[in-house]
Amino acid sequence: MRYAINRYAIFSRTSKIAQSKIKFSKTLKTKIMRWIFKGIGVLALIALGVYLFGYGTMWLWNYTMVDLFHLPALDFYHAIALLLLSKILFGGFKGRGHWGGGRMWKAKWEGMTPDEREQFKARVADRCRHKWGRVEVKVEKSE
Repeated sequence: MRYAINRYAIFSRTSKIAQSKIKFSKTLKTKIMRWIFKGIGVLALIALGVYLFGYGTMWLWNYTMVDLFHLPALDFYHAIALLLLSKILFGGFKGRGHWGGGRMWKAKWEGMTPDEREQFKARVADRCRHKWGRVEVKVEKSE
């Protein structure tokens, strides 16, 4: 009788281990499936954006440029090519931010003496005078 209880105890332990492995594999599968569905959703949004921007560009071009300047009408693929060309010519592919730029200027600013800082401010104000009009910067030289 005691042997039978131990035998069932061993099986119950292994079944708990097997159950935990099953739970782990189910959670891993659900995580993988979530990432797959997220990826499909992102691709669908990108495709929808390209579709909407392409047809919007095509409609605007065909509505305005054909009548105003007597240019040929565009189809969808030429509108997408026009969007890509304008992105290359006017927007570039340089990204959304320069992550290290602020730290570099901060380190440079902290490395300057107070006199160098004032001279730097005066140079920037002199350079930007044509944009801002008259800029008042007081620079006193200490001897």
